[in-house]
Amino acid sequence: MERRTVYIVSGGIVIILVLLALGVFLLLPHFFAANSQAATATPTATATATATTKHKSVFAPYLKQYGMDIKTKIAQGLHLTPDQLTQQLKAGKTLDAIATTQKVSSTQLQ
Repeated sequence: MERRTVYIVSGGIVIILVLLALGVFLLLPHFFAANSQAATATPTATATATATTKHKSVFAPYLKQYGMDIKTKIAQGLHLTPDQLTQQLKAGKTLDAIATTQKVSSTQLQ
């Protein structure tokens, strides 16, 4: 019984150490990259423009390619045209609010 307890405790310690190491290796580079950009950035319009273009979304090419199809499918699920959906979203409504108005449940929306 005592040997089993030692194995369980040591296994737990190993798991915690592995998780900490992964956290350090994954988060530490992002922390230092953010600090170095903040230290070297100047508050000019060109610096702001280059900073925002530097961090493009990974999904941007897919959204550009399939954006209209996605909007059309969501609009169809809400029984609206894509233009009506766009107008309501620009008016500040959320998809949940639009779905409630259209009598579509949250599960159907998903």
